[in-house]
Amino acid sequence: MLTMHFLGPGDEAEYELRIDPPHENVVSFIGAEINHNVDLAQAWIADLRKALRGDRVASMGNVFYVEADARMAKLTNEFVGPPDLVIEVPTPWLLDAIERWHAYLVSRGFKPHELAD
Repeated sequence: MLTMHFLGPGDEAEYELRIDPPHENVVSFIGAEINHNVDLAQAWIADLRKALRGDRVASMGNVFYVEADARMAKLTNEFVGPPDLVIEVPTPWLLDAIERWHAYLVSRGFKPHELAD
């Protein structure tokens, strides 16, 4: 699984999350695609659960194109390049990271249908 560090809202960081190498760029996916939006976290969780059940997932988010199957997720951001930012991470690990981020948001008081900066 990914090693995640949840940072306080006042910490000097782009996002309230840090992930240890070699998958540290997953933070940019979570920040760009979910940030503080519980609904988006739930939607990505549902998509990745489909992938784990054997359905191939191909979805465009805010800035990342996601392709996932039961084994691997490929996250491509074409807006930062060239070259494109391509992140490959085991699908179960990505799902676990998003589920933990979702739990963190809920613990901070964020609710579905509530957006925050």
